[in-house]
This record gives sequence, C-alpha cells and structure tokens, in this order.
Amino acid sequence: MYLEHFKFGSEPFRNTIFHNNRFFLEYFHSIYLLISHACNKKGVIGFYSQDENSLNDVIKRIAAEYHGHSLTINASPSLSKKELVKKLENIEANHQLVNHGFITTNSQLLIITSAQCMAEGCWDILKKRLAQAEEQNASLTILLCGSDKLGRLLPKTFQSWLHTNLNFRMPSIREYPEYFEHQLAWNDGNPALFSPQQIRWIYRAAKGKLSLINRIAHYALLGAYAERSEVITQHHLKMATKEITGSCRTTPTELSIALASVVVCLALGWAMLPVISPHLPHPTAWNPPEPDPIALPEPKAEPAVDLEIGNQITAMRQMYKIWGYDVSNDDAFCEEAGRANLQCKKGQATLEEMEKIGYPWVAEVKVDDNIGYVNVVRVGKTDIDLLVNNRTWQASRSWFEQKSTGQYIMFYRLTPLGRDKIDAVSSSSEIAWLDKMLSRTLLKPKSKKNTWSPDLMESVKQFQKNEGLKDDGRVGSETLMKLALASGDSPKLIKDQNIPDVSVIKQRIQ
Repeated sequence: MYLEHFKFGSEPFRNTIFHNNRFFLEYFHSIYLLISHACNKKGVIGFYSQDENSLNDVIKRIAAEYHGHSLTINASPSLSKKELVKKLENIEANHQLVNHGFITTNSQLLIITSAQCMAEGCWDILKKRLAQAEEQNASLTILLCGSDKLGRLLPKTFQSWLHTNLNFRMPSIREYPEYFEHQLAWNDGNPALFSPQQIRWIYRAAKGKLSLINRIAHYALLGAYAERSEVITQHHLKMATKEITGSCRTTPTELSIALASVVVCLALGWAMLPVISPHLPHPTAWNPPEPDPIALPEPKAEPAVDLEIGNQITAMRQMYKIWGYDVSNDDAFCEEAGRANLQCKKGQATLEEMEKIGYPWVAEVKVDDNIGYVNVVRVGKTDIDLLVNNRTWQASRSWFEQKSTGQYIMFYRLTPLGRDKIDAVSSSSEIAWLDKMLSRTLLKPKSKKNTWSPDLMESVKQFQKNEGLKDDGRVGSETLMKLALASGDSPKLIKDQNIPDVSVIKQRIQ
C-alpha cells in the first residue's frame, strides 16, 4: 500500500495506545500502570470511556500481562442474554473444581468488555461469584469495561466491592500533535507529514475519538497514495472523513444558519401581522403589474461529475463490484486483482480505442484542476454513462474527451488458470473450457474430445472472423478477451450502436 510510497517501516495508526512496547503518550502509560496495579486487588474495577475501541487496546495489554490467570468475555449486544448467562454460570460451576477451576488460591482476573450491555440477571451472577470467592478466601478481581454509561451504573450495583472507577479520557486537542508525531516517527515515517492545521481538522471531524482519528489518518494516507501525492492535502482528509462517517462537515453550515434565521423571521412576521396591519396604508386602486419579460432558455450546460467522491480507491472498489467482488479499501488496487483470477491493465488510450476493446474501465479525468476517477460503463454515439460512487452520471462524448487524461485501468479475465493463450500443449481442462465457450458463442455443439483438433481450430477461426480479428486459429490474449465478452463470461461495455443484427445471428446458426 502506502508504506513504500511514504517510506514507512511499518503501518502507522493501526495501534492506538502503544507500538513495540512504547506508549505514544505518557498519559496512556499512566492509565495502564494504574489499571494494572488495581488488578492486583480483589474486588471490582470500573474502566470506561467514550471510545471503547481505544479502551480495548489497554485491555488487551492487561490481559496479556495476566496470561494464564485471566479470562475475557465480550458482553456485546451480538451475544444474547441466554448465551452470556450460560458463560457466566459455567465459570461459576468450574470454580468448584479444586486446582482446575477459574478460582484457585492464586489471584484471578475476570475481564468483561461492553459490560453496560449486560442484563440484570448477569449482575446478580457476578455478585454471587464475588461472595463465593470471599467464602473460599480466593482472590478474584472483576474488570468491567465499557462506555460512559457504565461509570454511572457501577457505584449503584456493586457498592462495597467497587474499589476503582476510572474514566479513560481521550487526548485533548493540544496532545494530538505529539501523538501524530510519535505515530509517524516510530513507524519510520516523516513526523511532519500531517500539519498542525490538518491535525486539528481531523480532531474536530472525529469529535475527539482516538480510534476514529486513526481511521481518518489511515484513509487519508491511502488516498494520497492512490493519487501518487507526496503530501497529504485537505482533499484527502475530506475524502477519508466522508468514506468513514458519510460526511466531511464538522460544524453547522452557513446555509443551515441562514435557513433557520428565515424561519424565525417568517414566524415573527406572521405573529406581528395583526398588530401592524391597522397602521398600514390601504391602496385606493390596484393596477396589475406588467408581466415580466419572457426569459430565453439558457444553453444547456454540460453535466458535471461530482469529483469530490471520485477518488481512485472508490472507483477501483466500484470496478471490483462490476466484476462481482466487494472488496475493502485496503484491497481496492490493481495489484490485488490476481486474487480474483483477474488481469489488471493500466495504460493510455483514446475513447475510440477503449470503445473498440469493449470492456468497462476506470478513467482518469481532470476537472477544475482536480484529478478524479470515474467508471465508464456505456458509450453511445453522442453521450456516455459514468459510475461515481454507485450513482450514474450521463455526459456528452465531447465533455469526456475534453476532461479525460487518457489514463485508464481495466480488468479482464483470460483462461481459468490465468494464462494468456491456449494451444495444443495446453491442459485438457483449458481446451475443454475453450470448446465450451466457442460452443456457447457460435451456437454449435461441443466436440467433447478435450483435445486440440482440426474442428476446434476451425471454430476458433470462425469466431475470429465474426469478431473482426485475424482468423489464423491462434488463441492469444486478444482472442480470449473477445471470447469472454461474446460468451457473457465477463462484464461488457454497453454500446448503443452494437445492437445484434438478426442476419449475423442467422449466419452463426447456419
């Protein structure tokens, strides 16, 4: 991905609290020491935060420290009440087994994450477990972790057992420049890659949530890499935020404020109308106003493509979807096409040349000095259809030819084994596949021999002649690409002028 592009030794913003046993902020280290020390004391610990994902990073480190003496249970809503109760009751039964149960003479730690989601019956089981541990002189510590709601719930529930109730706050906006510097520097990157202004913008967009800040920074790096940019720009930050949160706005817009003002003014005006009406002069006569001059229709403007969402990663994900694969942002690259048995080709060509190839493609366009990417799925005589973030835009051919840089990315599939030719020395499975595709396209019965035969070569020549290729009987990449299109084995560029001719179909049948 972007590691080599930005010269990182390892991927930044994947760990939120520490990296290689080093804490990014001194505050994180202090919290870790405090919780670790509290876990040595029997009873109940409350540990909660507005950002549970970041809190869980501390929990993982605590659990690793108590390896062999701790058990972690996730009480998230995905786990039903019945399943959670069963897990807690199994622990309760196991502790009765001498030297084999959960509670022994040694100190034991029970960690429950998303604890605010537990039902009342589960709280009663935990109280019973604590009482049983006291009766057997066993040291049991229960670490309850979750959201802010947990902090208000614990004092009422456990009372005498609760000895630590800690709110894990997120770093302040003043602490984040140091956090970014350590994230970048400790992963062997440029510590000044994000400017202070960009860090503040990310902080506001993520509302201070550390895990969300990491994701925005990660996707901004991906976006810069996709455009081969050496620096992170505001455009990359907005695209990353929109990808994660669905919006790149961090404050109310001026339009919203103006609209609210208009509503208030209208309401006040309507309320005051009975008061001011008696004082208004009444006209003695009313003359209808002269009709407004007829406005001539303005020339129809070329449709614009919303390039704010037309970045390369989004376009590549869309192209994978066209081929039937839903991939993540991390996998939406040309280099990953082989995992789907696809070939990925990059190059430069005109609209006419791409139309002749016949496959949908990702096109690079430049509008208002901004580089964007669109998926071309239909080409007509005067207009074309573009896919941008699952929306279809229609533009004229002239607009596209003006805005296109000529750079393209295209997927195609050759043989089932990914080879670029089939001949007499190919495997029987690939020859059988070729025979099946030709039979489907030419509407002829299969030979069923699975060998390279004169009849098969004649079928190849017939197909090449129908497609306007050189009919030499050699099955290379060009023939295979056309065969995949004609047989319906791959997505096809929609072309209005290529409506099947009945006479051609009759010739193929004959």
